[in-house]
Amino acid sequence: MAWVNLGSVLHNEGLSMRKFAEKVGMKPSDVTKLFKEGRDIKVSTLLYWSECLNVPVEKFFDKSLSRQDMTMPRPKNAEAIYKAMKEDGTIKKLKDLNKKKQRRKT
Repeated sequence: MAWVNLGSVLHNEGLSMRKFAEKVGMKPSDVTKLFKEGRDIKVSTLLYWSECLNVPVEKFFDKSLSRQDMTMPRPKNAEAIYKAMKEDGTIKKLKDLNKKKQRRKT
């Protein structure tokens, strides 16, 4: 997940969300969704925005956050959940389902 600082870039470039939406070919309502917490934005999307706005892609990242801040804590019971799912066959079913989906794509 990238910690994107879109609001800061728009502010520094003097752009409203509406103008940004026009430049990148999005609906203004979709731009407001980008500001919601937990939104995961692809690197390819950031590169496209960087090109559209003519700004370095580095400007989109919040440098005040350390790598440690970006890691998600693992739930204390994650291993117990995995073990239970493995014992009851859920893990195998999920792997088999994933294999079927991969075969359909090819």
